[in-house]
Amino acid sequence: MSEKIVLKGGRVVDPSQSLDDTRDVLLVDGAVASVSVDVEAPEDARTIDCSGLVVTPGLIDVHVHLREPGEEHKETIATGAEAAAAGGFTAVHRGVCGGGRQGGRVCSCLSGWLYLRGQGRRASRPRG
Repeated sequence: MSEKIVLKGGRVVDPSQSLDDTRDVLLVDGAVASVSVDVEAPEDARTIDCSGLVVTPGLIDVHVHLREPGEEHKETIATGAEAAAAGGFTAVHRGVCGGGRQGGRVCSCLSGWLYLRGQGRRASRPRG
């Protein structure tokens, strides 16, 4: 059986569709099946009231510093990815600093994409 979720009455912002309006979104197995002013909800769908919330496609951060290796006391790849996922980001890119100095040491950032996927659990927010 497929999972159906209706996001009801949220502000849907999708620049690729020139859309910024209050709409309903029907998700089937995690994918967008329909976006409309009043979506026809299947009988077995779970409905989530999104009034006052913004619904967007996944966000992408093109330059992050995840502080690993060397500064794990500030953040690890895992905690940075969890924080990004909790904020609605589906991908982040570990940017290159150009080998500059940070805090008296040479920056050793690694460049690369990190894609975040839902694992059926909620990402925790960083503490501190």
